[in-house]
Amino acid sequence: MKAMNKTSLWKVFAIMLVMALSWANGAGADDAAAIIEQADKLADDENYEDANKLLMDLARSNPDHPDVYWKISQNLYDMGERVDIEQDKDRKLDLYVKAEEWAKKGYDRNPGLADNAFWMAVGMSQQAQTKGIASTLLSDRTLAGRIEEFYIKSTQAKDFHYKEENSDTISSAHFALGQFYRKVPSGWYIKMIMGTAGDIDKSVEHARKAVDMYPKNLENNKELGVALICRGNKNDNQKDIEEGKKWLNKTLALPAEGTIDKIDHADCKELLADLSLACGYSRVQQEEVSEDQFKDEK
Repeated sequence: MKAMNKTSLWKVFAIMLVMALSWANGAGADDAAAIIEQADKLADDENYEDANKLLMDLARSNPDHPDVYWKISQNLYDMGERVDIEQDKDRKLDLYVKAEEWAKKGYDRNPGLADNAFWMAVGMSQQAQTKGIASTLLSDRTLAGRIEEFYIKSTQAKDFHYKEENSDTISSAHFALGQFYRKVPSGWYIKMIMGTAGDIDKSVEHARKAVDMYPKNLENNKELGVALICRGNKNDNQKDIEEGKKWLNKTLALPAEGTIDKIDHADCKELLADLSLACGYSRVQQEEVSEDQFKDEK
């Protein structure tokens, strides 16, 4: 067995230390902050399982902490994004189910915090994309409306805690709505039976808002490019297509700092090579759902 390096030893020691802090008569405010900080560091290193061990322990010792539930949900989502659907679809789906469940625990305690509503919608959305959009929306005809409601609520919330240099919960919700309105089937029939429907103009609008808020966010730039190319394809509008290609090329010019960024770079290259993929694109799987296909599923 190879000896552990100093970095690994430090991580083990840090985890044991913050766990000890939380076990000692429950986690106080200072102890909880230390646990959150260490969990965030672990997540930054893509060590999501150890991060969630800390956070789940904190949830037991300090169940009213406002940030513990959505952070667990976020980590579960990040774990799910790294599972190849063709290699282990069941595990991918299970991680998204748990992401929704943990965010709902936070939402039930603190519905005014945008982070809880946002990650609950993410969990629901990713389950639909993993199982198949048409069949999932047909089996639960209120699902699309609920996802849309929680994303919109997130964009309008005054209270949110997630904020980094190139992202926050509000911009992430605009990004998600851009993807939502692009992926959900459009048409009067869909709106009639589900209460909402896809809308490529809204998709471009929300994706552009996300980019305006954080111009250097790689994923925001990618989604705006995809939405514009999709609209260009639908409307036979070369201007939209050319602008979309520029955003995808801008995405490629931004540094890929982690696993997901590298996947997005590879996806941008595939999209530029085959623009017809735009409307049905997601990291989960390629799936374009039309109104006619939706009727056929019925």
